[in-house]
Amino acid sequence: MARTVLGEPLVIFRGPDGKAAALIDRCAHRNLALSRGKVTADGLRCAYHGWAWGSDGHCTKIPSACEVLGEERMDSWIGKLLVPEGSRIRHVDRFQLPYVTRVDYRMSETRQYVVMSQCTPETEDRTRVFTYLGFRFVPFGGLIQLIFQPFAGAILNQDVEVLRQQTEDLRRTGAPRFLYHETDAIARGIRDLLDGKSLAGRPPERKRLRV
Repeated sequence: MARTVLGEPLVIFRGPDGKAAALIDRCAHRNLALSRGKVTADGLRCAYHGWAWGSDGHCTKIPSACEVLGEERMDSWIGKLLVPEGSRIRHVDRFQLPYVTRVDYRMSETRQYVVMSQCTPETEDRTRVFTYLGFRFVPFGGLIQLIFQPFAGAILNQDVEVLRQQTEDLRRTGAPRFLYHETDAIARGIRDLLDGKSLAGRPPERKRLRV
């Protein structure tokens, strides 16, 4: 539950051991309120990227780190359809000033998709986003279109909703204080560019994902 004590937003919960605990109601990663999350065996898990926090305030799990280091592919029909057994995913994130993002996933010569977004800031905390999704899945293009479009739309709507919640929480807890992990391969660079810093001389960030 969320409570404010002497002006400090807190989340009060019982850890996996049943003992009561209180933490600042703000995930250090992207500052979403921890009170939006849920208690798991790893601790209080943030509803955004799944970082888990123990009753002592220490981070106990970062799911994306496990994925980058070699998590197996999704064990579901959609995972098996999009990423055939034995495939190697080539995942490339790109950012182009002022506000264009592109994400490419390539499983093979005949199976790949791309997501591009044009982001136009309207106010300090409101951005209009236009997104293009393209894919190539031979010979199942027609089937993938029936599945992929609503599936991708649901994911994008989920992202929009969590960003709305993040904005709402930042109004309550103050200016952003994001914590970057090594798995945030592109986020830190984007933040530096938007802050007017030069990336000249920096090597490209590279991560490998095995499936």
